[in-house]
Amino acid sequence: MVHPRKSAVIGVIGTLVGVTLFYLLIQEAAVRLDPSLATSATPLADAGRNMFLGGATVMTIGAVLSILGTKSGVALTAPRILYALSLRRGLPGILAKISPRFQTPIVSIWVTGVIVIILSVTGTFEHLLMLNVAARLYEYLAVCVSVIVLRFRAKNELRSFRLPFGVAIPAIAAGLCIWLLSQETAGQLSLALAALAIGMVLYGISRRTQAKSSGHERDQQPTRNAG
Repeated sequence: MVHPRKSAVIGVIGTLVGVTLFYLLIQEAAVRLDPSLATSATPLADAGRNMFLGGATVMTIGAVLSILGTKSGVALTAPRILYALSLRRGLPGILAKISPRFQTPIVSIWVTGVIVIILSVTGTFEHLLMLNVAARLYEYLAVCVSVIVLRFRAKNELRSFRLPFGVAIPAIAAGLCIWLLSQETAGQLSLALAALAIGMVLYGISRRTQAKSSGHERDQQPTRNAG
C-alpha cells in the first residue's frame, strides 16, 4: 500500500458501511419474502423456501458452512487468548504450556473446550446468543467512551486520522449501544458485565505484573553493567 495510514482507514470505514448496507438489504428482502419471519423457529430455511424450489436446503447448508467456518476460527483463536494472557502473567502460567509434539497451547485448548461444553449444555442457543450480543455491546460502548475521553485527554497528540464532528459520532454510537443494551434481560446483562469485569481485573493484574517485571529488570541493569 502506498499510503497505508490513509488507505487502511478508508478500507475499514468503507467495509463497515458496505457490510451494514448489505445486511440491511438482506433484512429488507427477507421480510418482504415472509412478513412473519421474525416469529419463525427456522427463519433461514423459511426465507429460502420462499425464494425458490430447494431454497430451504440451500440456505440450511449455507448456514451450517457459515457457522462451521466462524466457529473454527474461534476455536483457533480463543485458546491463544488465554495463552497470551498467561504469557503476560494475567493468568496462571500453566495456561502457557506448549505441546512438545504439536507446538500448540494444549492446556489453554482443553480449558477453552471445557468452558464451551459447560456453556453449551447449561443454556439454550437463544440465551447464549443474547449473552454474546450483550458482551459485544459492552465492548463497543467502552470503545465509544474511550474515544470521547481521549479526545479531551490527548487532544494535542499527533494522529494519523482524526474522527470528524468532534465527539458527536462516538456519543451517538454510545447512546445506541445503551439503547440496545436496554433491550436485553437483566440476567444476560449481569452475566456479560461479570465477564467484562473479570477481563478488566485480569488486564489490571497483567499490567501490574509487567510493571513490576520492568522495574526489577531496571534495578538489575546496573549490576549487570558493573559485572
